[in-house]
Amino acid sequence: MNRPYVPYAVARLDGALLYRDILAGFMNGLPVIHFKIKTGQQMHPVWALEDLAEEIFAFCQVAKESGVSETHLQVNVVGTWVSADQFSNIVANNIEWHVASCDLRAKADRLYSELKNGRKASWPQQSLYLPVSDRGMPGD
Repeated sequence: MNRPYVPYAVARLDGALLYRDILAGFMNGLPVIHFKIKTGQQMHPVWALEDLAEEIFAFCQVAKESGVSETHLQVNVVGTWVSADQFSNIVANNIEWHVASCDLRAKADRLYSELKNGRKASWPQQSLYLPVSDRGMPGD
C-alpha cells in the first residue's frame, strides 16, 4: 500500500501544565514560551509561539497569583514535532483547558486580552531559542 509521505509528526499530550517552570521571552521578535506537561510520571517539554504563547502565559501567571497546586492547570495539547540532528521539540498549535474555576479562567482571559492589545509590560524580555543543538537549551 502506497501512503503519501508526511513530513511531520503530531503529538497529543493530556496532563498538567507545570506553570511554575515556564520560560517566556521572544524568539526573532515573536512571543515564545517553553513549558512542561506532566503526563503520569513523565515530563514533556513543549514550546508555543505568538498568540498561543500569550494565552498560556496568561493562564500560568493567574495560576501563580492564585496559589493553586502545581498540577491544577489540566490541559490537552496538540503540537507538531520539529526535529534536527540532535533534538526534537514539540511546538504546540492548540491547547484545551480543563480548568474548573470560572474565576481563574476569567482572570486569564482578561490578562490575555491585555497582552493582545499591546500591553506586554509583563512579558519577559529575554531571548529564547528553539534547541536544535546542544547550545541554547532552556535554562542553560
